[in-house]
Amino acid sequence: MQTDMLDSHRHFGFNDKEKNRIRYKRETVCSPLVTDGSPSFIQYVRGQEARTLGWEDGVLIKYLYGKLNGGRINQTLLYNTLSGNALTGYTTWGYYYPSQDAWRPVGELLVPDTDLSLILIAPNSIVDLERNIDPVFEATGILNASGSIGYTPNRWVSPIACIDQHQLCNPTNAKCTRLVGSHGILESAMDDDLDFNRVQKVTIQRLTLFLQSSTFYHTIFTRTQSFLRAQEKVSGIISQGLPSNQWEVEMAALFDDTLANMQYQMMEYAAGSPRSNAVSVVKPWTNSSDSDRDAAVWESMCDNQRTRDSQGTLNFSILGLSLLFGLGLYIILVSFVLELLLAWAQKKLGRGLYRAKRWERDGTLQQMRLLYEIQGAGVWKGTTEDFPRTTSGDLFEHDEEFNQARSV
Repeated sequence: MQTDMLDSHRHFGFNDKEKNRIRYKRETVCSPLVTDGSPSFIQYVRGQEARTLGWEDGVLIKYLYGKLNGGRINQTLLYNTLSGNALTGYTTWGYYYPSQDAWRPVGELLVPDTDLSLILIAPNSIVDLERNIDPVFEATGILNASGSIGYTPNRWVSPIACIDQHQLCNPTNAKCTRLVGSHGILESAMDDDLDFNRVQKVTIQRLTLFLQSSTFYHTIFTRTQSFLRAQEKVSGIISQGLPSNQWEVEMAALFDDTLANMQYQMMEYAAGSPRSNAVSVVKPWTNSSDSDRDAAVWESMCDNQRTRDSQGTLNFSILGLSLLFGLGLYIILVSFVLELLLAWAQKKLGRGLYRAKRWERDGTLQQMRLLYEIQGAGVWKGTTEDFPRTTSGDLFEHDEEFNQARSV
């Protein structure tokens, strides 16, 4: 998995001129690790060691992908196989290197100039409704319970190893660093051959502040098994069918989450943490050892952070609004002239004139005019129009009985 060249202005919000921007690229390679038939990495605890720990032979499994706590713990994980009968769902563990001696991976996992993450996934008591041949979530063991067929996992624990590399480029001259780990990217970027200016170098330093905490481990270590997309298809311990590339789906989702987390951390540099009382505020410009100009660049970044904020705003299309306004105005104008146009067309074509006249004469106002005319009240004009009118000066005399009834 890899990104395109990400722009510090467009993708990370570092608001600055073109000459002060940088480009960033990330590559991540992941692979499931073999567990079957590999005693160098998987060992069942037996004999005296098992009895010392209080378990029978073969109940505990050691996963030997590196030592913990500065080498004081020989195994990476000690797994209890009775978890498979405990009616529990997925369990996950995560490790990363370099990690200040918290985990020392075995040599087979180490790749020069990379950041290493190790993710271990235990399905425990999960039962799949469909057979699955995914290399991590494989479930082909048949379980027949009360006539219902399910499939049990093939492995107690499935490990996945991932390595990250980073690259920085100068868009003004198209020169780039080589792909390296987060701990080497700053040194590689300070090479004079790349010709980064002062603002670009400070931008790189700000970016590298977060690269060392942008591994998959940092994305998942507080989320336990909830980061798994497979978990979304589990009810109790029953899992719906998973695709045969589910592990790739999981890693792609983590890759996207990691990039989103990086963007959030870039914004948080200027906005500050939402838990302001629980953390100490670090101002890099107060510790700038290069020059006062570096300190000024660090501080100016707090006022030059671009961010997308849709709260309190309304997005709309100018084209759509213009079409709506224009169409509405057209309908209003047509409504003013439509009757005149149809009347002109009827006269021109001579069709429907009699029915139109009858329609007008049968109108409520024309019927009232006829009643007045029968009583000899008024001289009228507009007898074939929508609104009949009396000629100027005519007065109406109301029935005397009506006037008396009104006065009672």
